Amino acid sequence: MNRKLRIIQLLLMLIATIVLFIFVSYAWYSSLEKSEPIIINTGSLRADCRFFKGIDSDYDGVLDEGSYEEITEAHLSFLMVIPGQIYTFKLSATNTGTTEGFLAINVGDIISDDEELLSYFSVYFTEPTERTVLLSEAEAGNLELFNLYVLEANQSFDFIFQIKVGNITEDKLHLKSLTISHFIVDLIQVHEE
Repeated sequence: MNRKLRIIQLLLMLIATIVLFIFVSYAWYSSLEKSEPIIINTGSLRADCRFFKGIDSDYDGVLDEGSYEEITEAHLSFLMVIPGQIYTFKLSATNTGTTEGFLAINVGDIISDDEELLSYFSVYFTEPTERTVLLSEAEAGNLELFNLYVLEANQSFDFIFQIKVGNITEDKLHLKSLTISHFIVDLIQVHEE
């Protein structure tokens, strides 16, 4: 008899569980509210960049006829430089997207035979703000030049800068080289508050 009673109890417990599950499912389903879909319209960001080296036969910072030649290969190498030389470059960035973005430019992977050589090279520019940055300020080989410059949709910005060689007086730096592997151009969407 005990066994029959135990089976009846298990069946009642199973039926009660199923009924409870059905009621809970129905309550959950009936309490859900349906809302309209949320649509977020965003724009697109695309940057078109071109890099140029100024043609300056005597490296005095004054370009020959104000002309530039496009550079399409990575690695800017500075070999056998002379103190006082000035190398002029232009990085042209165009926002081809449909919304404005924050433009940031970084120098990436600065490599030198001697870390001390970095303190004799500086990057000078006047726009977006006038600033001189020593290559020795780089962290892990990367150096931020500027950020948070707002570049409107379908607008261009020509970042003209000079890399200047300081007064290298130490013989141990003679015939040492410096290479800049690449430049990093970021265009980050502006978030309106």
